[in-house]
Order: sequence, then structure tokens, then C-alpha cells
Amino acid sequence: MKLLLSEEEHDIAGAAGLCFADVTARVTAGADRSAELGIIGELGWLGTATGPPPHGLAPALVAEAAGRTLLPLPFAELGLAVPAALAAWPEGASLLEAVVAGRQAWSPAGVDLLVDGGRGSPPLRAALAAGGWVVSGSAHHVQAAVASTGYLAVAADEEGVSRLFAVAADNVEIEATPNADETCPVSTVTFDGAAGRELPRASVDALSRWGAVGSVAELLGCVEAQRDLAVAYAKERKQFGVPIGSFQAVKHHCAEMHVLVEALRVAVWAAAIHAVEQEESIDHVAVAKSYAGKAGMQVGKLALQVHGGIGFTWEHPLHRFLKRTTRLTSAFGDAGWHRESLARCHLDGLSMP
Repeated sequence: MKLLLSEEEHDIAGAAGLCFADVTARVTAGADRSAELGIIGELGWLGTATGPPPHGLAPALVAEAAGRTLLPLPFAELGLAVPAALAAWPEGASLLEAVVAGRQAWSPAGVDLLVDGGRGSPPLRAALAAGGWVVSGSAHHVQAAVASTGYLAVAADEEGVSRLFAVAADNVEIEATPNADETCPVSTVTFDGAAGRELPRASVDALSRWGAVGSVAELLGCVEAQRDLAVAYAKERKQFGVPIGSFQAVKHHCAEMHVLVEALRVAVWAAAIHAVEQEESIDHVAVAKSYAGKAGMQVGKLALQVHGGIGFTWEHPLHRFLKRTTRLTSAFGDAGWHRESLARCHLDGLSMP
């Protein structure tokens, strides 16, 4: 796998970063998120995972920029997972066009059904009625930073099989719920026999895998920003007349953060390259998600230590990156679930004597 970006990829990452930084500033100043989603869509940032493979690093680079700039929109969901799922649905071409253009927002709901390992009861259930499929139940922690036109709801049928449905928003009840990452509000969405159009199995897989790639790439951007904030602070903050970055302990913290970030970058790039055509021997998406949680939280702890007391204040931006990192760590499967997935794949591949 290549470890250097091409000139075009550098341009993609830089342009996405500038765009998202402007969006973040405008939303912070009071701009409407839905309108800003339309601007992002017009510039093409919502369609990087919808074309034919190979997709290269573009989806990961754009999602990384979203994390680095604390984009106040759930980019992993709206920018990668949902467009990729709709792209795998032949009947959803018009809906895909509206979503990629940013004119409509369709949020995933009930995704935890795909990533709880079958340990819990499904939040959403689907039943086949006379008029077609209907979806019932309450989905928690649904990303609702913008007003959703509808939802891609993951629900279990009577046999426990996970199915994906497109459900219009006018058939559901929405209740805002508390969220650590205040820049991306969440809601509990209740479906009471809402009619849904079923998407193919390929859409379920695309939603799950591209959501995982997007969340881990966003997380990379967050931890990269925390590392850079800590290094900059270590250079400017002085004690005993010298920058604290000259102290050995602070040097070690900065060096450890750098190693963690760059190792995570390699894992994220591999996940993006193999999101669709994964290698037979290993699932790079699961590897990246398995490593990201520990690396992300460790970088956050070290960045806080380098900043000292200022890192804990509400006014400093560091806490926002920590909260975003916490949310992304568990999105589309936490480290434990993906380690179990890797273990199952490894055990299934072993030949018994």
C-alpha cells in the first residue's frame, strides 16, 4: 500500500479542509445546518463513495477533513454511509441524486442492530403486511444535526434477519436526546408501523462498511488536530523561561502522540482502499476500528496532559475534539465488536486436522 499522497489527493484533502472549516465557522455563528449541507453537496463532497470501485483514498481524506475541522454534521453517516447504501440500490437513483447534492438528508437508524453481535434485542423490527413492509420500534442515538427527509432504518424481520428500509420522516416521531458531542445533536426516532421500501443486501453491507470507514477517518482527523494543538502549545507555553516542549516528559508525550496518529493513518488508508474489495486474509476496516478507539483516547489523554489545566476549560477547543472522538469510537461498531469479528474470520479460516 502506498504511504504518500498524490498531488490530486493533496488537493482533495486541502480543498475539503478549507470548505469544512468555513462551514464550521458559519454554523458556529448561527447558520442553518441544512443550508450548509446543501453547500457541501454542491461542491461534490457527499459523493466520494458512490462511484464504481476502486475509490482510492478520497472518501477517507474528505472524512478526515471533517474530523479535523469539527464539521458540525455527521459526515460518516450523511457523506459516506448513506450515499454508498443508496448507490447499491438500483431503484434509488433519484433519491441518491438528491442526497449527494445535499438537498435531502436521510439518516441511518437502528444501525446498532448490525454491530451488537446479536447480543441485544433489535431496536427496530420489520413485518410484512398486506401493503408491504412496516417498521416498528425506537432507534436511539440517531444523528439529527439536520432535518431528515427520511431514514434508512435497519430492522430485524420475524426470523431475525437484518433488513434495510427507506422510511419517510413524516411517518415517525422524533425526540431530541442528550449527547456528549453537542456539535452533532442526536434523537430517538420511534417508528409505529411506518411503511418502508426495502433496499438490497448490498446496501446493508455498504451502509455498515462505509459508515465504519467514515467514522474511523473522522476520528483520525480529530486525533491529528489534538496532536497538533498539543505540539503548538508545547512550543509557545513557557515555564522557567523556556518552552515546555524542551522538557523530556513533554517531548515523550508529543512523540507518542505522533506515533499513534501516524499508525492510525496507515490503518485508515488501508480500510478506505479495501472498503469494497476487501482482502481474503484480513478485514482492514475491522483492523482500523479495533485500533482507533485505543489510539484516539490515548492521544486525547496525552494532549490534555500537555495542555495542563487549560485543556480542561470549556473555552478551549480541546474538549470538543475529545467528545467527538468518544462518539466516533463507538459508531458503527466499537473496538470490542470489531475484534470479535476479526477473531471469527480467523477461526473460520483455520483448517481443522
